[in-house]
Amino acid sequence: MNESYLAADERPAFLQAVFHGVKPIAGWPEKFVIVTACNPLGEIVDAERNESLDHELSAFLEVKGLVYCRMTGGSPDGSHREPGYLVKCDGEVGLELGRRFEQVAIYGVVDGELYLVDCQDGKKTFVAEWDSRYQGT
Repeated sequence: MNESYLAADERPAFLQAVFHGVKPIAGWPEKFVIVTACNPLGEIVDAERNESLDHELSAFLEVKGLVYCRMTGGSPDGSHREPGYLVKCDGEVGLELGRRFEQVAIYGVVDGELYLVDCQDGKKTFVAEWDSRYQGT
């Protein structure tokens, strides 16, 4: 493991994240992940690069035939937001997505419980009940 690597659960902002998006008409899937392609490796990049990465991720989800919809994660005060996607899949597929797009972590939801999942080692950290972090549109 990289000595300078800061684990996902050691990043307070990750544990405080809230989410904005449209609730699926059929309701929340039993299992889903939230993944972004923005700011790979936890490094802030310009808006143009993030937009390009976001398009790559949506195209990849489409090619793979995964069920997904827009979900944006960010800080509770709205000062930081990263567009991403709610993807109906299990944690293994979610980790593959996070790793492919060089993310520090993804979020996984299982039976209404929100977890932070570190993309380097797969460690899951309970964050909160999903409904307490979903803020609507």
